[in-house]
Amino acid sequence: MNVKLIDQIILFSLLEASRQDDLFERELGPIHLVKYVYLADLAYSEQHNGDIYTGVPWRFHHYGPWAAAVFRRLDAVVEEVGAVKKTVSSPKIKDDSFRYSFSDDYYHDQLLSSLPFEITGALKKYIKEFGKDTAELLHYVYRTRPMLCAAPGEYLQFTPRPKSKTHSETDTGVEVNLSVKRKRMKEAAIEALKKKVAERRAEMQSDKREWKDFTPPRYDDVYFEGVEWVESLADDPIRPEEGTVEIPDDFWKSSLRTDDEVC
Repeated sequence: MNVKLIDQIILFSLLEASRQDDLFERELGPIHLVKYVYLADLAYSEQHNGDIYTGVPWRFHHYGPWAAAVFRRLDAVVEEVGAVKKTVSSPKIKDDSFRYSFSDDYYHDQLLSSLPFEITGALKKYIKEFGKDTAELLHYVYRTRPMLCAAPGEYLQFTPRPKSKTHSETDTGVEVNLSVKRKRMKEAAIEALKKKVAERRAEMQSDKREWKDFTPPRYDDVYFEGVEWVESLADDPIRPEEGTVEIPDDFWKSSLRTDDEVC
């Protein structure tokens, strides 16, 4: 694990957030920064055969990717560069939470040139897309491949996605070239379909009828009595219920959570 690299990604995330057009998106909380470091490692691993940039041991923790080592570096980075740390209190949150912000063009340009392009490109994209929208950010990271291929408590694996055969490959991986005759047949079928669609469209246009003027409904006693009668046919309203959902251990790595050949 390389602490210096972790600090650089945290700092670049803060600096990139400070450049967003929306003023409300220029502050990030601890949960956002941890997830952006994870996404940076994920983006790097996809271009480096599963190797991650920071060397952090990411785990499936509380339904999301988590690394205590990254979380512990947040305050250290903020103090080192003199970033703003703001306390945010809310009746919906048991404990106070924090928001960090930092803006410096020199630091931003320096990190932009020193960090790998795949990391800076990914962070620019994700911070612009999610910012400090916690719900959308968490929804996205929960659906990333390392998370889908792990169960709660396990360390995440960033190994590349297994290669799958496509319709253009045989069992030996040799590309299948369509014959000239088959290509011509395919092109002819497409042209015939286009012609049929055009003819159908012209037919619909010729048969188009003029609509009569719209007559608005009359909201009288008959109307409201009818609405009341229709509503009386419905079942009893759904009442809120409380309970505990138990998830079997084999669910986490079942096909219910992943698409074909994800892991």
